Amino acid sequence: MTVPPRAAEPSGRTVLTVAGHECPAGASGALKPGRALAAALREHPRAVVVPMTLGRDPDLAVTAAQTMRWAARDGTPGDLLLAKPFGTVTHLVGWLRAAVVRALRGGESGRAALLVAPPGRPEDDAELCKVARLVWQYLRVPWVEVAFSGGEPGVPEGVDRCRRLGAREVVLVPASLVPAPSWDDALTAGPLLGSAALAALVRERAAQAELRWRRDGDDGLAAAAAHHDHDHEHGHDQGHGHDHEHGHGHGHDHRHGAAEHRHGLLVGTTETSLKGAAVHG
Repeated sequence: MTVPPRAAEPSGRTVLTVAGHECPAGASGALKPGRALAAALREHPRAVVVPMTLGRDPDLAVTAAQTMRWAARDGTPGDLLLAKPFGTVTHLVGWLRAAVVRALRGGESGRAALLVAPPGRPEDDAELCKVARLVWQYLRVPWVEVAFSGGEPGVPEGVDRCRRLGAREVVLVPASLVPAPSWDDALTAGPLLGSAALAALVRERAAQAELRWRRDGDDGLAAAAAHHDHDHEHGHDQGHGHDHEHGHGHGHDHRHGAAEHRHGLLVGTTETSLKGAAVHG
């Protein structure tokens, strides 16, 4: 995966991308929130920042906003804009559906796709399992499994599970902007998004942020903090309500458990076209 390089928009604003566990930092061009982003903002005092998350790193925009608020303390309002995240979980499901079809084409009956991503928080990792389930649900491919590079279950465990379920071939497919690893006993699919689609979507998010500022005077910084507070409160409420809905949760698991055991959870991904990215973007 290659993150587009920094470039000045027609507005004179520089587009910067920030990286979390779903996107590699450093050589790829994306910056870690904190010191690296702060240094870039000193160099580019008029900038729009795009959080490179696909929906499984909800804190990325918040930490970027914290750095940006500090950097903007002596500047002019509107110099720094925070764009909406690069993608959402809904986008991710759509991109992966297309990618699985490509990854398994011609070998659906005996091929499993193993969705691979760097680990995040437990909630982030659980979200990936949900994504895999939705991909499998609508494509009805034989197996969709999940593994985490550097986490649990790891790639060896994921490949082994696919084999035990009956797959003759396993395709490792990235479920983030981090490339899937090469593995001796498996095939490896290409990037989740091609470079042209990736660059187009970053420009689109930057343009949306510019329009929001001109139309509404909203730089996106306060919205990131408010969204984080809402998520925290919502999660706390869910914790209290879990006991009351515990029986329903078990009933749901029992109803779907047999089907998931037969089919597994499989996600594959190859390069998505610019047209496909635009549809889901």
